[in-house]
Amino acid sequence: MAKGIMRRIATLAHRIEPDRQAVWEWIHGTPIEELNGYTALELAFAGEGERVVELLESIVAERSVRSEGVSEALSRTSRSPLGE
Repeated sequence: MAKGIMRRIATLAHRIEPDRQAVWEWIHGTPIEELNGYTALELAFAGEGERVVELLESIVAERSVRSEGVSEALSRTSRSPLGE
């Protein structure tokens, strides 16, 4: 697994959720429903990290248009990393 893809995923996730611990937990432990229930880390290890990047980029773009809250944006990927 390239460190580059994980860095891209983390950077994008931080644009959505500024809490580093929440991002860490999301990357490692939150199944992403839109991506067959795999975590971001599992997808990156399987060579599918670009799918996570595309999903996060779409959330960032949509969020900037809608100016919606952080938890709303992440909740669309499944459970909020903050457990909300």
